[in-house]
Amino acid sequence: MPSVCRWPLVDWHAVVETYRPGLPATRARLNTLLKSHSLISAGFEFPVRHGRRMAGKGRVFSALNLEAALLVRRGDQAGARLFAEAAGAFEERCSRLLSEAGLVAADVAPHPEAPPTPEVRALVAQLAAAEAQLRAGLPEAPGEEELPGVITHGSAGWARIAVTDGSRRVVDVPFDMLRAVGLSVGDPVVVTREILGGHAWLQLLPAVVLDEEAESEVIYNSPVSEYLTRMRSPASPGTASALATLVTEEPLVDALRLAG
Repeated sequence: MPSVCRWPLVDWHAVVETYRPGLPATRARLNTLLKSHSLISAGFEFPVRHGRRMAGKGRVFSALNLEAALLVRRGDQAGARLFAEAAGAFEERCSRLLSEAGLVAADVAPHPEAPPTPEVRALVAQLAAAEAQLRAGLPEAPGEEELPGVITHGSAGWARIAVTDGSRRVVDVPFDMLRAVGLSVGDPVVVTREILGGHAWLQLLPAVVLDEEAESEVIYNSPVSEYLTRMRSPASPGTASALATLVTEEPLVDALRLAG
């Protein structure tokens, strides 16, 4: 059965959207978090290029900052610092691994500029498994539901996500939400849902798909083959077959339909 883990790094927009859902993700709000006494980690910057030209700087953070930003919003600064500290340690490990591999943060960002090489795929898989293990040792963020899945198909402006937690559920979301985060049919995804003001707020996060064998190898720091580790690519026949057993024709009553 395929295992879906969220991408181990997120861009700053995702952190700010978690901190202030429903409002524009601005640099000012990011700076508020960064200057608020270590409530999120520092992340790391990388140059953004369009062709051979510099087009500014990007910034990625450990995905653990999503929980930190959520806890800041709820007024739990002690809990936020716990996640921020773990995120900072994770980013240091990530930085070391990138340096050893001769890579930069742009290579493992959620939306890499170039198709990932087998080496990059293996590194992202290792980081995703390590981040999942680290999260398992931290408190759960109360009131938030996380649904791992794969985008299977779409029609009439909507896309269907097959949830891969064994519940046989599906989530329907507008295609515009996929486009906004660079996702398409065939991609793994993690859907987070939180009740805010009587409505559920959805966030889509890029993810990594691992088979059980690959996940086990990652946990014990063994090499991960390109065959076993698939990143942001259409589901293989084996994965598609496994997903077919998960999908039911009864969709969830999702947040957007409740809000609309």
